[in-house]
Amino acid sequence: MLTSAYSEYLYSMNIKCCLLTIAMLGLKFYLNAQYFEPKLNEQDPNLPEWVKLMYSEDPNVYEVDRAFADFYKSKGKPFKHDIYSRYYKRWRRFVTPYIEDNGHIHYPSTEERLAASSQQNHAMSRSAGDWEFLGPRIHYNAKYNAGSQYVPISRQANVYCVDRCDSDPDVMYCGTESGGVYKTTDKAQNWFYVTRGLSVEGINAIGVGSF
Repeated sequence: MLTSAYSEYLYSMNIKCCLLTIAMLGLKFYLNAQYFEPKLNEQDPNLPEWVKLMYSEDPNVYEVDRAFADFYKSKGKPFKHDIYSRYYKRWRRFVTPYIEDNGHIHYPSTEERLAASSQQNHAMSRSAGDWEFLGPRIHYNAKYNAGSQYVPISRQANVYCVDRCDSDPDVMYCGTESGGVYKTTDKAQNWFYVTRGLSVEGINAIGVGSF
């Protein structure tokens, strides 16, 4: 019989494998950038003409749009979705970013997509400016056994909140993921851990009053 801990381990591994598979499929669709849904009843000779246009190797989106509208208008009845109209709606949403002026679809190659992504990342990094880590660097205390002293150690922790003193702009406080509150009195050049010894958890908000 599997133990509870081992069962939880197997469950977590299955979840990780599923997430990895989904991520890999998403990457594949991103790089290929082509509509991946199978064509419904592709070999049916009685398909409406607008569906045949949509299924063609190089469809003109605007011609498909017109044929779609004309087909359902010719029925003389209130529009009602069927499997093909639903397929068309999904297909139309997907291809919209890739429609050229002449109505044909240009799916970018892997190289084009990676180049565009690289340009976007470069533009974002330039707009963000240059950042320099100022601290705080020490925000945990470690005690390795019952008889040892607490030792300050450095680990990653997110800064959740910051506030500056209205009456003295050199003074600022920040709250961190690890539960530490830090204070600076020299415009963030140096930070001091002010909640040492207090039992606090993640600091999500902080406010500094005038003094």
